[in-house]
Amino acid sequence: MRVGIAADHGGLSLKLELAQWLRDAGHEAVDFGANELCSEDDYPDFVLPLAEALAAGRIERGVAVCGSGVGASIAANKVAGVRAALIHDVFSAHQGVEDDDMNIVCLGGRVIGPSLAMEVVTAFLGARFTHAERHLRRLGKVLEQERRTGASAGRGAEVEIYDDVDAVSAAAARLFLAEAQKAVALRGRFCVALSGGETPRRTFELLAKPPYRDSVPWPQVHVFWGDERCVGPDDPRSNYRMARLALLEQVPIPTSQVHPIDGSVDHATGAQRYDALLSAQFPEGVRFDLVMLGLGEDGHTASLFPGVAALDEQRQLAAGVPAPVPGPDRVTLTAAALNTARTAAFLAAGAAKAEVLQAVLEGPKTPARLPSQLIRPTRGGLLWLVDRAAARAVEHLAAEPHSSANHYNLMLNPS
Repeated sequence: MRVGIAADHGGLSLKLELAQWLRDAGHEAVDFGANELCSEDDYPDFVLPLAEALAAGRIERGVAVCGSGVGASIAANKVAGVRAALIHDVFSAHQGVEDDDMNIVCLGGRVIGPSLAMEVVTAFLGARFTHAERHLRRLGKVLEQERRTGASAGRGAEVEIYDDVDAVSAAAARLFLAEAQKAVALRGRFCVALSGGETPRRTFELLAKPPYRDSVPWPQVHVFWGDERCVGPDDPRSNYRMARLALLEQVPIPTSQVHPIDGSVDHATGAQRYDALLSAQFPEGVRFDLVMLGLGEDGHTASLFPGVAALDEQRQLAAGVPAPVPGPDRVTLTAAALNTARTAAFLAAGAAKAEVLQAVLEGPKTPARLPSQLIRPTRGGLLWLVDRAAARAVEHLAAEPHSSANHYNLMLNPS
């Protein structure tokens, strides 16, 4: 297992012993410091990078040590996606994972000796979250509060800025996990609409690996698609094929809960069939828990391209779209369907997206020219996960990201 470990001067001695012991036991120990004894160092300088690495999926579990363990736990829990606890007994070390999905154990270097610390860490690393209904329900309420912090109100949008495309992809994976656990805890299943594109592909590959593969409640996940090209399911251009190879074949999701768009027929027939499928899957009305979206350089999202008739569709859930450029026709969810999301998340990375991102967020509302502006969930939140290069042209978003992300709440231009 890839285990991160960090300590200040109060936990340095114990950290050094634990790090070597982890390596001897066959784990990959990633050391976040401190690397030398200095009585003036500060535990957040070591614990926060550890916590951020865990939240980004770069490590699978974490061990944080300070004099008492209290400061380390307080610092680690300031990072979204982290569930850290001060543990000095073996029972709590495995129970905290099994019941509460604890992912960082905090130890007091001046409280606990090396022998007991090794027993605690052994129990912690060997435990797995049980996904029992009562624990999912309780964890879902915690995650809901975590997501609510800083969330936008009204017609606003929350924007999170990350250093690069890999950090954006990791943030999307964390969002997927959090929304899945919350939805299953509260409603018994998680319904997600996936996107095509390079950044989502990176996200899917992360989800197919620990810790996400072992933490997402896959047996309760239902997968849909935001759009598809009119090609066969094995065509390299198929969004379904990309998701299948990158994610779906790697995780224990029932095939009956994977709902691709039929791209083997003409766009009108494909749209009719997907509309009927969605109506059957949501007999009380379509409501996605999470919709993942991309942003095209022309302002399109899903296959809602500038000027197409599908932009005006209010009644149908899916629409056929003639190819806007040379290539196959498309089937897309309509804005009416996408706006049923409890959370709609755009992923945008790279300097090529800077101009269009600025236009969508700050320009006048012209959805015929910038269809991404149509996405305003009627009973949910709108989230933009973007990198620094994409955000550089947007007023107030050009700041240097703080560690994993900067968060901004924007009020979008009124209709």
